[in-house]
Amino acid sequence: MTRSDANPDWTIDFSNHRARRGSVEIGFEPVPNGHLALTYLHGRPVSLERQCEIAGEALEAIDLAQRRRRLAP
Repeated sequence: MTRSDANPDWTIDFSNHRARRGSVEIGFEPVPNGHLALTYLHGRPVSLERQCEIAGEALEAIDLAQRRRRLAP
């Protein structure tokens, strides 16, 4: 698992395609054209608007962690 420097509260697990922050868990899968499909798996009940904000935060953390993995020796 990788702790993201973009937001150190997020833990990124590339082997299981999961991003976690507290009780929130976001699933992610690569899709064509280098994009990711995100799924809000669980966390406390929040509005759809807040789920989108959380997904955006997770996407930022996943993206930065992926870039760091590619640059690592």
